[in-house]
Amino acid sequence: MDPIQQEMNAMQACAETLRPLPDVSRARVITYLADLFGRRSSSPPSKLREALTSPAFKEQSSHQAKYLWIVRFLFRQYPDASEFLSIACSLKGDSRSYFAENPRAIEESGKGAKGVRLAANSPLWADVNNSTDTKRRILGDLMTRLGCGQDDIELAQGAI
Repeated sequence: MDPIQQEMNAMQACAETLRPLPDVSRARVITYLADLFGRRSSSPPSKLREALTSPAFKEQSSHQAKYLWIVRFLFRQYPDASEFLSIACSLKGDSRSYFAENPRAIEESGKGAKGVRLAANSPLWADVNNSTDTKRRILGDLMTRLGCGQDDIELAQGAI
């Protein structure tokens, strides 16, 4: 078997093993494996790390406020607003829309779904009526699709 096929098989086996674990446990296992195999980043502090230590972020007192603050930060940092919208609006639960360009699309997508505008001048609305673990998962999925590094993803998820 060629090395690429071996790698694909190993990734698939890992994914199948990790899939049933809770999000927090999965994140710990992934961090452990990254540390074990010496793949941790030694890059300089990211803009996100600096932002999460700012007074503006520290003022956010609820999980919901922290989640929205991080999504707003990502939106402002992303170079292509329309691509960000496309990526964010593609994130969905079984039937629930986590982001949309209008609140009705969110509110009609699930029981108790509540759309909040990301910012006054933003066309993006976010569903905020989710558990903290779900917010962490959504944020991780969004950041992965935006091309963020694993260190920043884990940092953002831990900050909520």
